[in-house]
Amino acid sequence: MKAALERLYAQHSAALGQALRWRFGDGPPDPDDAIQIAFEKYIELGAAARVERPRAFLFAMARNWMIDELRKMGVRQRHAERQKTDPLLARVEERTAENVLSSKERFSRLNAAIRALPERQRTLIVMSRIEELSYRQIAQETGLSQAGISREIARALTALQAALATDEEE
Repeated sequence: MKAALERLYAQHSAALGQALRWRFGDGPPDPDDAIQIAFEKYIELGAAARVERPRAFLFAMARNWMIDELRKMGVRQRHAERQKTDPLLARVEERTAENVLSSKERFSRLNAAIRALPERQRTLIVMSRIEELSYRQIAQETGLSQAGISREIARALTALQAALATDEEE
């Protein structure tokens, strides 16, 4: 098995690396990593006995890995860009006593604002935002329409934003 695998590697690794570099460039992700992953998959699957065209299998595995890695890199890049431009996303802050105290104060203000909401709005906010139930699930539990739930939650969020904005101005 080892000799056959070494022969397969010698026959196809150079062409595989050339094809990956032609299609995807020198990286990242690194085409050599893709080659190694493809051969690992080949070994893991015991593919020597089952694959009729090992070259096609290796090329497909390497290509798919490169595509997956590029997709992951794109997601990470978009997330990083959004972090820079979206003021609503939480920022990773240095943990200082001042930041911890500030966070606790914001949390206390939010809790007080939630407690000040009418009971129906408070219940719907908790179900939607804390328990992460869909409007359909909330409608099933409460008997309210999804449109009514949406309106009540919108009112509650507006009230919470106003309460928090007022507290921050003081």
